[in-house]
Amino acid sequence: MIPLAINPGEGSELWQPMGVTVIGGLVFSTIVTMVIVPVGYVLMARHGERDRKHKVVFRDMKFLDDIKKNHENGKS
Repeated sequence: MIPLAINPGEGSELWQPMGVTVIGGLVFSTIVTMVIVPVGYVLMARHGERDRKHKVVFRDMKFLDDIKKNHENGKS
């Protein structure tokens, strides 16, 4: 593709833009695959981890409230 993009020969005015477009698309897709997708995955994983921790805390708080209510009502 690089020779297609930099070829100054006859007919290159038709093929050069296609070569540049293909090279640009390959570079863009490589950057997206190697950088953007992993960053998005890490951000989503952190968000899910945070939600999981909050659910555990709220579940524990409910459990403690139940124990407190049972204790106040005289139940063991």
